[in-house]
Amino acid sequence: MLHPALDGAAIAVFDLDGTLVDSAADIAFSANATIDRHRLRSMTVDEVVPLIGRPAGEIFLAAGCDDDAVDDLVVEFRAHLREHVGTYSTVYPGVVDVLQELRGRGVRRAVATTKPTGLATVAVERAGLLDLFDHVQGTDGVAPKPDPAIIRMCFDALGVSTGTMIGDTPDDVNAGRTDLLEAAALRHGGHRLDKPLLVGVDPWGFDLRTRLGIARVSAAPPIATASDVLPRLETVARG
Repeated sequence: MLHPALDGAAIAVFDLDGTLVDSAADIAFSANATIDRHRLRSMTVDEVVPLIGRPAGEIFLAAGCDDDAVDDLVVEFRAHLREHVGTYSTVYPGVVDVLQELRGRGVRRAVATTKPTGLATVAVERAGLLDLFDHVQGTDGVAPKPDPAIIRMCFDALGVSTGTMIGDTPDDVNAGRTDLLEAAALRHGGHRLDKPLLVGVDPWGFDLRTRLGIARVSAAPPIATASDVLPRLETVARG
């Protein structure tokens, strides 16, 4: 039995970077290629990780870019990343199993990411995951998460009205805090959701809410990998 968020639910919406794929090295590589051309301060992977999932311009601001030049650097960065994405990325353990299980249960699957849709589609394809998703949605002309706009775009694209958001950042969880969504937070990305960073999210970095909006959190051990998602959802449903 699945938690009500997924048992018969229309859709499971996944963040991309830090949730499905460990892409930190790819992002840092392309960011530094752009930074070096503009003679800004190089960024280590550890410095880049907390900025993954945020608007890309924040990386270049942290590297010392002037505000009025950020947009141009983001364009360069995305062009470089599109060419090289997948070079160093790895799919997290358990992701394929989870997606196949959800497909077998009739739950639709979508990606919602701050990347533009074209770049996100390339990234998902090179990760070998594209065939396991019904829809890939980037942040095209709408506000990024925590605004739920791109999640609603997933819903609209697949003709559904409720679902679950699964991600590794506070923005992912907050985007899932609407009357349409449940929220589940993984801790294997770079945002330390194993700490009580968010009101209403338990210290293990895992939050499931009923459709009435009543918090219902699990006291089980923290989620470590994507393969823990289904067992934990089932545990909460039985508890």
